[in-house]
Amino acid sequence: MENLTINTPVGRASYPHITNPDSYMGKEQYKLKLILDPQKPEVQTFIDKVNGFVTAAKAEASAGLKEELAGLDPASKNPKTQKQVKTITGQLEDIDTDYRSPLTEEFDRDTDEPTGNVIFDMKSNASFVNKKTKEVVKLVPKLWDADGVPIRGERPDIKGGSMLAAKTTLYAYAAGFGCGTSARLADIQVVKLAQGGGSGSDAGFGKVAGGFVQEAPAFDSVSDDSSMDY
Repeated sequence: MENLTINTPVGRASYPHITNPDSYMGKEQYKLKLILDPQKPEVQTFIDKVNGFVTAAKAEASAGLKEELAGLDPASKNPKTQKQVKTITGQLEDIDTDYRSPLTEEFDRDTDEPTGNVIFDMKSNASFVNKKTKEVVKLVPKLWDADGVPIRGERPDIKGGSMLAAKTTLYAYAAGFGCGTSARLADIQVVKLAQGGGSGSDAGFGKVAGGFVQEAPAFDSVSDDSSMDY
């Protein structure tokens, strides 16, 4: 199935690994989960597009696997054929019962009840090996500010709670470990940076006249409800 590249609406970042990639089991990836509110029209439109891709991908994968299975003899004594039949049968069951989607429902940590929001999960590899030169090529998501201008120089520290939008590519996969649709992370628009760390009053500090006051980041001038394409 042909991949689909789309822009997400602005959402709240959850456990982002954008400034630096996440390292897990020897694999480095940039990761971003956006929490989105379906009550916003632009979010519901985005959800419909993703779900439409997932539905089409499921149907295409199922039809392809059934056609492949029809060309095999389930009564064959050949171990290779038996393995193929078992793998394809398992994939077909997985499509029906456990097809993976980058969209999942958000649940409240304390009550374990649905919040009404959805989570859109994206990731991309931090590098790849050039097959011709054997060189390691780094892949770093490009950042844009709220005005749609590329962020150059030092990358901002993007924390959870930051308001972001992203360009993502949906692609379908079918493998022995399962079938599904994933979202590859590309460019990211920084709409509002979360400061993190709580407020000074939480630590017992009050205001001191004439003291140091942190300047707001350039991309902190857009409200949480903004929805800007880039």
